[in-house]
Amino acid sequence: MSIPPAPGPHQPQEPPQAPYFPYAPYRPWTQGYRPYNRPAPVNGLAITSLVLGVLCCLPGLGLVFGLVALWRIRRRGERGTGLAVAGSVLSVIGLALWALMLATGGAADFWQGVRDGAHDGARISPAQGEYVDAPGGAPGGETDTGVPV
Repeated sequence: MSIPPAPGPHQPQEPPQAPYFPYAPYRPWTQGYRPYNRPAPVNGLAITSLVLGVLCCLPGLGLVFGLVALWRIRRRGERGTGLAVAGSVLSVIGLALWALMLATGGAADFWQGVRDGAHDGARISPAQGEYVDAPGGAPGGETDTGVPV
């Protein structure tokens, strides 16, 4: 085994080492005046997906919002994964119910009932000369139980 030669003019010397401190002299406060970090924001599309999934009025849009929210949450580090998943699941259930209703003719029966109820002589206000039954009898103790229009 040989001993390495002493550094000379042909070999570079190592730079002097900085003194070692086991801890920094002070620790900078990087959070402003708050003692705790602020939590990540909740994704708005996740909330929208959940609302549309619960209401079942636009389940396709709720599903799209839920999938986009999941993608954004993963990329941006936001909160709301559970909201987006729940909204997506409810939207899929809503889509299945819509498809079942359209396939079995339930939607046609529903709208037929609405149309028949609107055109079956149903009126909101009485016609001229009709009487309306007053709850609890006529005012003033009259024998007639109806109130003229």
